Amino acid sequence: FQPWSSNQNRNRKMSKEPKMSAVAVMENWKVAVSKEMAVAASFEDNWGFLKAKEDETKPRPFETRLVKYFNHGRATIKDKRIPL
Repeated sequence: FQPWSSNQNRNRKMSKEPKMSAVAVMENWKVAVSKEMAVAASFEDNWGFLKAKEDETKPRPFETRLVKYFNHGRATIKDKRIPL
């Protein structure tokens, strides 16, 4: 006696999704990856104007300080970067 088997069969019958073979799943994955690679390759042409140029960006100065965090009665000490 397997009480879950009738529910599994009922769920399979009620499912509207068609079953896909492993080959079809792989083909869909390849298409999705190729589209993603094409978008990544054309990003600079389409959206590159939004990026700051390297000579316009300056590294921000910062200090490092020790900070103490309390959590449920326990303390943790960490280095924290603080911009100037």
